[in-house]
Amino acid sequence: MTKINKFLISAFLLAAAVHTADAQGTYNLTTNDEVRIVATSAGPYGNAYNDGYLSVYEAIFGSYYNRQRSLIKYDLSGVTGSVVSASLTLTTGYSNPGPGAIDVYRVASDWNRSQVTWYNATSGTAWVAEGGDYAGNPASSTAYASFVPQAGVNTVDVTYLVKSWINGSYANYGLELTGSGATDGSVNTYFYPYQFGTAQPTLNIVTTATETSETPEPGTLALLFTGSISGTLILRRRRALCSA
Repeated sequence: MTKINKFLISAFLLAAAVHTADAQGTYNLTTNDEVRIVATSAGPYGNAYNDGYLSVYEAIFGSYYNRQRSLIKYDLSGVTGSVVSASLTLTTGYSNPGPGAIDVYRVASDWNRSQVTWYNATSGTAWVAEGGDYAGNPASSTAYASFVPQAGVNTVDVTYLVKSWINGSYANYGLELTGSGATDGSVNTYFYPYQFGTAQPTLNIVTTATETSETPEPGTLALLFTGSISGTLILRRRRALCSA
């Protein structure tokens, strides 16, 4: 076999072997950037409670009220690729038997864990709305997720929300857990926070990423194949002329 044919055939095989492949990544993220914020008629409890629980409670009876919401923020800087799925895992420490649901919203303003209160996002910077600035899914104008808490582990689909952070549609200021419109105490749940190890809130993300994107165009393979045939014909013609 001639050198030119060997070269063309090797190039053809190399080009034909290039392909794309999807690599899957799994991320199980935890955080201590979490807090519950409280407002109650029993006292000026605008400060964040760091007492070992994340809570959601909505109770208003006449002049009495007790309102509690929880904020959680995860660092997503190490997540790469396109988000396939994302779920939030919350483990219930206590939940009343009421039918109330909990909504998951995107926090719309930045906040500081050591400074946040029911009234302020950071020291000296008030929320636009008391109880936290949060926004829903723009596609439906509702919460990104809603669930009725069960005993034990609760898994909540937050794929759309995490995608909006990863693709840069929204800044990642975390999520907020709120009572779903209830004011009668039917939403009254405590979740274990980061201090509880394996029971702490976990954000589970699955992504895919293209490892190789240099698949040769069909025309490239055709040119290499044509070049191989042409090289063979030219060499045969030269040999024929030399022997004539």
